[in-house]
Amino acid sequence: MIVSLYEAPAGRTLTVVTVRDAGLARELEKIGIKYGAKFTRLENDVSVVQPVRLRGPLGEVILSGNMASGLVVHLDDGRIVPLLEMEHGDKGHLEGVTVSPDSAMAESFATLGLREDDTVELVRRLPPMEYAALVDRSKRVVLPGGMAAKVWGESQGRKLQFAMASAGKDFKMEKALGGKGAQDRIHAMGLAPGVTLVLESVKPAQTVRLTTKDPIAVATPENLRFWLPPQAAGLLMVELPDD
Repeated sequence: MIVSLYEAPAGRTLTVVTVRDAGLARELEKIGIKYGAKFTRLENDVSVVQPVRLRGPLGEVILSGNMASGLVVHLDDGRIVPLLEMEHGDKGHLEGVTVSPDSAMAESFATLGLREDDTVELVRRLPPMEYAALVDRSKRVVLPGGMAAKVWGESQGRKLQFAMASAGKDFKMEKALGGKGAQDRIHAMGLAPGVTLVLESVKPAQTVRLTTKDPIAVATPENLRFWLPPQAAGLLMVELPDD
């Protein structure tokens, strides 16, 4: 039976059949995920899928758990690990991505200055937070931390994410980062290029739970672990073993 990785059950040995996107196929092949390769889908772990603060070529940036799932890092000690599983202070270079190079997610990485072979360092993992903001001085919204990290714009003469903006300062939105689904959710809140946001407060989020939008973790027989954003997982076709 052939299904997408997104639909495949956890705990089963899966065999790669094809990737329904040529660009994504090339990226996955760089980390050994190609026709005939075998791996196991893992049970999702909400404690791992959380935002991270990362130091890259353009300085510090914040990645949502979903965005971080699209990056694989070759650490200075020789290990190759998903960015989601880096520890505080780990350094290395970006080994590859698990998203199509033509996708909105890849464009977002470019905006943040994160490209293959770039040097990165994990500053720290971030607890789930909520960002309360005033939009165009007329309405208030509350953004989850991952969403605040996907709002890109300018404040005080600097290009940055809204999650990195200073409280009480005007932030003019230029675009939404992330995949199409994330961009649609941001726009549905009335956040679009040209609006002005002012950060009012940041506080811990009330709940943490897995959702259907969480990335999917897999492991190879060689113990290489990596994560795929949901869209990429939907394009990777695998074969289930006969029962």
